Amino acid sequence: MTMSMFGLEKLGLVAGGLFSLLPCACSSSSSGGGGTASNPPSLCSTDMRATVYTSNMVVKGTTGTFSVRLDAVDPWPLVKGENTLTVTVVDAAGNPVTDATLTLKPFMPDHGHGSSIIPLVGPTKADGSIEIDHVNTFMPGIWQLTFTVTKPSATGAQSDSSVVTFCVPD
Repeated sequence: MTMSMFGLEKLGLVAGGLFSLLPCACSSSSSGGGGTASNPPSLCSTDMRATVYTSNMVVKGTTGTFSVRLDAVDPWPLVKGENTLTVTVVDAAGNPVTDATLTLKPFMPDHGHGSSIIPLVGPTKADGSIEIDHVNTFMPGIWQLTFTVTKPSATGAQSDSSVVTFCVPD
């Protein structure tokens, strides 16, 4: 059985189209995101979902009860591996909340997974600041950091979540 030239072209187009539908594998390189011909920009450096960190930026909670102020992100930009955050939980008026419990969950929405390393949330200091160590963003890409604040009250616990999205460059 022979195939005409037109049939081969159609087969090539179909095969090429199928390969373009294959998902990209999670991978990384050791190069930084510079944007030159030999060093292409980071895979998420132009992603509109990524927030650019500014000192003392406030990430509002979904209910408006609490927000999280990012006092420091070390290093910035976040790196593949270990990062440290210093945050302050604030109420709707912007006052520090010192009697709340805080958790942090790093998550990669494009890959559907988080980090197997649980961030270590330190105690709340007198000024309301909290240091969070072992924020492990182990691969480049978009990471969502979800802060959950829970505060006991006479009528039951109050809870709120703040989400910030950062790009971890490759």
